[in-house]
Amino acid sequence: MAKLAAAAYVSDGNYDEHLKGTGYKVHPDKSFSDHNVTTFLHDNGDVAIMHRGTAVGSKGGSADLKADAMYALGKAGSNKKRFDDRMKKTEDIMNRSGATNFYLGGHSLGGGTAEHAARNSKVVREKVTAIHTFNQAANPLFKNKSNLTKEEKKSLGSKFTKHRIGGDVVSGGLRSRNDLGTVKKYDAKGKEGALSSHGIDQFIDNQTGRTTHVGKHRVKKKDRHMYDGKPQATNANRWSRYQGMTATQTPMVFR
Repeated sequence: MAKLAAAAYVSDGNYDEHLKGTGYKVHPDKSFSDHNVTTFLHDNGDVAIMHRGTAVGSKGGSADLKADAMYALGKAGSNKKRFDDRMKKTEDIMNRSGATNFYLGGHSLGGGTAEHAARNSKVVREKVTAIHTFNQAANPLFKNKSNLTKEEKKSLGSKFTKHRIGGDVVSGGLRSRNDLGTVKKYDAKGKEGALSSHGIDQFIDNQTGRTTHVGKHRVKKKDRHMYDGKPQATNANRWSRYQGMTATQTPMVFR
């Protein structure tokens, strides 16, 4: 999924670098992709919908920057049209593609708008198979607002994984304010820093993840080898088994 989130930034049509070995290609229905969303079709018929993050200088880049500013101020709702447009696009793809399994995600701003779509659209919540966001925009002081019932939040949360790199500022709000899904933290590749930790390339082939938050409850350090309440191998053992595997053998989230 990380490679697909990276491919959502492609503007010249050269997707080969990102899609090689994933089994995905850009969906042949051109109406399913635009400067906000890129849709991919897997060889097995699965569909992945990736919301693009901020791409300064590209079409829609100024609107992306405005959306980033709104997140920083805790006012995502004040840029509602931007978020709702992506939600409606996601609904349309899910309603028209005919696929059985849908994967949703995005990096940075794209992760934030993907969560907005899932929180606020019944179509998206019911049809989505899994959601993976990467260093998604998250304000440390304000929660995302939605009218989810307790049951809806539990169901959606079980499908939602938020991946973040240590030291990333944009997704920093997930450290203290996450009421939906699981947060997994990864060590930065190279020196950890506000800017260097944020790029989507940080997640490609990064196998250092561990659960730090589930829903709104912080996971105690001694229990971080647990995942969704089920005992797992320790972090070292759990991730060591992926070392040396080929691209198609590693977990889909890292591809």
